[in-house]
Amino acid sequence: MINDNYVLEKKIGSGAFGTVYKAHHRITNDDYAVKIGESAQIDYEAGVMKLLNGHANIPRLKWCGLIQSKKCIVTDLYSLSLSEIKQDKLNVTSCLKQMLSAIEFIHGKGLVHRDIKPDNFMIKGTSIERIYLIDYGMAKPFAKYDKPRGLVGSMMYASINVHKGLPYGRRDDLESIIYTVLFLLCKKLPWADLKCITEKEMADKLIIAKANISNLNNKNGILMTIIKLHKYVSGLGLRESPSYTYINSKLI
Repeated sequence: MINDNYVLEKKIGSGAFGTVYKAHHRITNDDYAVKIGESAQIDYEAGVMKLLNGHANIPRLKWCGLIQSKKCIVTDLYSLSLSEIKQDKLNVTSCLKQMLSAIEFIHGKGLVHRDIKPDNFMIKGTSIERIYLIDYGMAKPFAKYDKPRGLVGSMMYASINVHKGLPYGRRDDLESIIYTVLFLLCKKLPWADLKCITEKEMADKLIIAKANISNLNNKNGILMTIIKLHKYVSGLGLRESPSYTYINSKLI
């Protein structure tokens, strides 16, 4: 079904599975985000979002169909990602709690997100009180995810086990959250400036760097908590169910 009520304005982002535009509704004049992509992939992502409907930190799917004869999904429009917000404006502990709440909900639906990074956590308008985890094109059921695959998502935020070529599980989403919060605390990952010729060399260096985050200097309270949680989540087995209660207990 073609919907002519959404008017595309400007491109605001792009990724492996589509291009995102700012749009407005012709009747209400409200602003929205419209993601346009290959039909099967858009349908898949829309199905994932419908399954995840109802969590405060997960965007609600507004509509899925054709706009200007192109398959798309329509969601609320978000303004800034966590990578664009100054550190002193953020309550990092609050952000971490919201990230964990969203990922526990996603895992509870039998899925792993597989692309956790600061760019995929957004705010709406100017409010930094609530964050939203976006981009579900890479989400997969973890129960069926039992064979080694190539790396998906960002190398900078991928888990140690993913770098080693192991299957993606719930532990890996959690480890990527750890690195996301580490970025928020430091505004630069310790391994951001690594120089390598090949992807294999980069993966080997990232494994070492990520395994040694306990050696970071200037450990404040939240950073010490992050280091402890990193030790816990990176030590989980592929099929082991994380204790979200334990993780949250460390944030009180």
